[in-house]
Amino acid sequence: MGNAATFRQFPIIFGHNPRQAAGVIGWTAAVAAYGPFIFSMLISTVLSATGTVDSFFIGLTVFFVAATFINWWYYNRKNCERPS
Repeated sequence: MGNAATFRQFPIIFGHNPRQAAGVIGWTAAVAAYGPFIFSMLISTVLSATGTVDSFFIGLTVFFVAATFINWWYYNRKNCERPS
């Protein structure tokens, strides 16, 4: 969610220093590369502990609902602090 927006904002934020923007993009890409590893490790851990991956997907759904609510609260509701 929002991955392209994350990478798009760095050249704008660091417009005064393109080299620094490139470094930040590289660092962010390196951190983002751990996503598939973390997901596969979590699925493996839940599967070995419970025998099913249902609780992983329930937890993932709760996380995404919470993240969506937080984004709505700060950026999209009426009279929010930082309107989009």
